[in-house]
Amino acid sequence: MKDTKEVKESPVLVGEVIGLVKKCEGSYKQKRVFNRVMGLVMAELFAFGRHTLTQLLLTLGLTDEAWSGWYRIFSYGRYEEAATSRNMLEEMLQEVEEGEPFVVGGDGFHVARCSEKMPGTGWMRELATAKWRPGLQRGQRYVETSWLTPMKNGFSRAIPLRCLPAFTEKSVPCEGAAPCTEVATGLVILQWVRRSMDAVGRQGQWLVGLYDGSYDTLAFWPSLPTHTVALVRTARNRCLYHLPGKDAHGNCKYGEKAKPPYAWLKMRKGFQ
Repeated sequence: MKDTKEVKESPVLVGEVIGLVKKCEGSYKQKRVFNRVMGLVMAELFAFGRHTLTQLLLTLGLTDEAWSGWYRIFSYGRYEEAATSRNMLEEMLQEVEEGEPFVVGGDGFHVARCSEKMPGTGWMRELATAKWRPGLQRGQRYVETSWLTPMKNGFSRAIPLRCLPAFTEKSVPCEGAAPCTEVATGLVILQWVRRSMDAVGRQGQWLVGLYDGSYDTLAFWPSLPTHTVALVRTARNRCLYHLPGKDAHGNCKYGEKAKPPYAWLKMRKGFQ
């Protein structure tokens, strides 16, 4: 028999995940609810199929017991979502130096549904159809914001930070979730990130948000909190103006007309 050398190595990832989830234990009203959430987090790591609640219970081997307790976690206010997300944000801030900007990216999406009576559902454009022949689909609209990790070897990752409903005005009424636009919901998350950063002593750190062209509205820009910058796509023929000079009249809000966005693309050094 050949000599064998046993090497005992403890899994690092599992210990880090368990420690991170335990920091959120105070956000749950009951110990049993927290234990269920811990089980679901472990199932998320080991599930190889669709990450639905049914598939997670199958991964845990609990399909023969009552499912009602697991589904009630997401049906009632049994834990503080904002407090749990704040713990995640504090962990993320430790990975970014205070002198560097904390970058987040937000976008809206919808989840396909079949029921016409489910709260929050409404008719919206089907994403799987062609642009020249769009179809309709039943679904719920949400807005998700992620932390964009610092660049390493030219790549960055998006780690989900918070996701809130943005149901339309024509959707089925939902208790606790009033109809809201995508831009307004994205601002709620962005302002929450800024307040959470200030609460942990990061008042001087800049917050940068990346969004698509739907956020380039008049209501978005004045609502940005202090020490926050937003990078938003805009129309190529947008009329841009410089800030007014020091000798300008007090009522003057615009300076000289600047180049349109498409003109900046032709410059070698780009926009600075």
